[in-house]
Amino acid sequence: MHIGTVASPNWARRRWRGPSGRSSRLMSGNGVYRGPRLRDAALISPPDLSRTLFWEAEGSISARQIVARAAALAERLPERGTAVVFHERRDYFVAALIAAWSRGATAVLPAGSGARDLEGIIGGADGAYCLSEQPLRQSPAIPVFIGAALPAGDAAAWIPSLPMDATAIRIFTSGSTGVPTGNDKSWATLAAAAAPTARMIGLDRLCTPSIVATVPSNHMYGLELTVLQVLQAGASVHVERPAYPADIARCLVESPSPRVLVTTPFHLRGLMESDIVLPPVARVISATAPMSAEFALSAERRICAPVHEIYGFTEIGSVATREPARQSDWTMRDDLIAISDGGVAVAAWRSFEDRKPFPDVVEVVDERRIRLLGRSRDIVKVAGKRASLPGLSAELTRIPGVEDGVLILMAEDEGRGLVSRLAAFVVAPALSATQIRHELRRFIDPAFMPRYVFHVSSLPRNETGKLRQGDLQKLAAEKLFRDELL
Repeated sequence: MHIGTVASPNWARRRWRGPSGRSSRLMSGNGVYRGPRLRDAALISPPDLSRTLFWEAEGSISARQIVARAAALAERLPERGTAVVFHERRDYFVAALIAAWSRGATAVLPAGSGARDLEGIIGGADGAYCLSEQPLRQSPAIPVFIGAALPAGDAAAWIPSLPMDATAIRIFTSGSTGVPTGNDKSWATLAAAAAPTARMIGLDRLCTPSIVATVPSNHMYGLELTVLQVLQAGASVHVERPAYPADIARCLVESPSPRVLVTTPFHLRGLMESDIVLPPVARVISATAPMSAEFALSAERRICAPVHEIYGFTEIGSVATREPARQSDWTMRDDLIAISDGGVAVAAWRSFEDRKPFPDVVEVVDERRIRLLGRSRDIVKVAGKRASLPGLSAELTRIPGVEDGVLILMAEDEGRGLVSRLAAFVVAPALSATQIRHELRRFIDPAFMPRYVFHVSSLPRNETGKLRQGDLQKLAAEKLFRDELL
């Protein structure tokens, strides 16, 4: 496949040596790109350098501009090593990935955006460095390469490729149920999931969809929707990560139709409670926490677009989808099937021998459908009755006047039974604990009434709207200690 004559920098002609030790020449000796070979795959597909990848207030950013930026940055980077990517703007983020990959590095995506995550991420890795839009104050001190501005000339005319078996990314779980753990992803795994994910949520039925996302690109959900859909499935995305309704609306206006909003229930709630006027949206994609049918229907009425939910986990990525306003069961991605293996629910690939257990309590309806019952640690059992903490939390946030809220099980204390350990955190300035308990009785069994109701100004949510159990347990301990002092 002939792409075009190349005006490539010296680094683009070097051999790429990935973790496997194999080498592959990005460019032929005469400067003509010959297309991906058996063990290589183009990083940008369809391979059109004029295609728009990103949108910003000033207009569009093409694949050619991104590759030029990556080339300029790569000239300054060392060979191999570990590149910890802290970029927040999505165009900078993608350029940094391409630059690091071209030098044979594995790109590491921390679970958080702070440099405090570095020590646990890099461990004793040799040749570690950071890629960021601004200087970092981190420990341990490692080199930081600032790469943001578009280089002059904009002359890149080549499509970079990567060995299929290269370890392209190490991405971490959110840590919502414990310490974040790293997962290595080959380029083959990442690239192959892009098209099935697009089909799963209907992006393939939209002509060049423009994505606006409230989630960061360094989490698996954000990586799939704001990076892989752009590089491998023909979508484009706004460079910003808006969090507030006014900013979401502005980014949607700055993006052409058909528009797709990629978000979370937390961000959706803020949007639904605002009176901001939105431009036409073709589809809303949500993940990180299941939403009720009532909530989903309200969101659809507010935004005038269908809401699709994604269920997934870091070890695979997006696994299944549903329309929560109309469906309770989840439909598997078409390259995956659900299997009950010795009583353990697993997701397996159709085309090759590999499978991963679901991290949650899942009922396998058939190979194409699953029923999500919750995480095993989220199931509360009291007096022979069962309930899920996310379900109880959803009922809590239904109460008028509760802006945000969550129920948790307190850490194990000697002499305390299960019921006494249920606690609620609420952002509800106008409601007392007594009023909240009174309203909760309308929605939940009295057996699951929280013993503690803690008022807080805000909940410690991360960039994707998730709550880490460790942060909540720490907050609960501080509240209890303060109450004992009083």
